[in-house]
Amino acid sequence: MNGGVAIVSALEADSGVLALVDTYNSTPCITPEVKIPADWATKDSVINIYTPVTTDKNTEYLSTQWTVNCRGATQDKAENLARAVSNALSRKAINGTQGRFYCKEGFILQPANEDDNYNMPV
Repeated sequence: MNGGVAIVSALEADSGVLALVDTYNSTPCITPEVKIPADWATKDSVINIYTPVTTDKNTEYLSTQWTVNCRGATQDKAENLARAVSNALSRKAINGTQGRFYCKEGFILQPANEDDNYNMPV
């Protein structure tokens, strides 16, 4: 299973995350894509997931890093969403594998302009 899809599945199954993230056409605004869909531009709380680095194939084990960007219209919304994501994923088994998610919360990133949201990566 693709890591991004596994993360989306885990987040969509977590009531704490679903209580905080917006929906679009009755679907949670959670995507395993670098770019947020244009239709979500006016949403207050969305999540996009991607891998910011390449996988190191020279190690004896597979360790892939993913960034879960927790975006909110306010700093509090972004921080609360990031905590919910961290709680939903940290040390949880990845469906269909022997692997586990390990999370740490990043620093809050300020909006780039008046149209942007706060972002707290996990």
